[in-house]
Amino acid sequence: MPKLPKGMFRRGQSFYARLHIDGKERWRSLGHDYRAAGRRLRELRACVVLRPRRTFPQAAKRWLESYIRTARNERGYLLAAARVEQFMVPFFGPRLLEKVSGDHCRAYRLWLEKRTKPRVLSAQTVGHILADFRCMLNWAEDSGFIARAPFPRKLLPKIQERPPDRLTDEEVEAVLSIPEPYAFVVRLALGTGMRWGEMARAQRSDLE
Repeated sequence: MPKLPKGMFRRGQSFYARLHIDGKERWRSLGHDYRAAGRRLRELRACVVLRPRRTFPQAAKRWLESYIRTARNERGYLLAAARVEQFMVPFFGPRLLEKVSGDHCRAYRLWLEKRTKPRVLSAQTVGHILADFRCMLNWAEDSGFIARAPFPRKLLPKIQERPPDRLTDEEVEAVLSIPEPYAFVVRLALGTGMRWGEMARAQRSDLE
């Protein structure tokens, strides 16, 4: 049997849907047949009656207070709240959350990339903002506010990998001045570029 869709689970010979209605979890029987259960699940998710209708600002505020507050530290919460206030809400406005489509998501990325005030956003910053946006949509799906998160695949910008920062000549001289027995380990790390964990694993392998 293929992997069950998100929100569907099996108990014995029957399939069930796990829905969130008015903030509470509800189970709905989908029958014994897998294909029929999949159709029934889509019908339930598409039923507006089962979902409280929320505007984008309302959903974003709920996401911040119910999910971000418990999943991130204070700094992470403040950063997510700033992204909601500066980018998400100005772009999406009072639109109903259930009306946000994949094309809206693509337009949001283009809007972010074209911003010049107060500053031009780097590709990495755009990626972080979109990652928070995707997180909010996934939360909305899990919470039953939308039937399916509309975030398209490959929407996040590709970030060019940057080479690791190297030590300056002065920093190299400073660490090489460390006395034995640590000097050997320092020279080994500098010569091979291995991290401390990699050297520790290599040491264990040699002992075994």
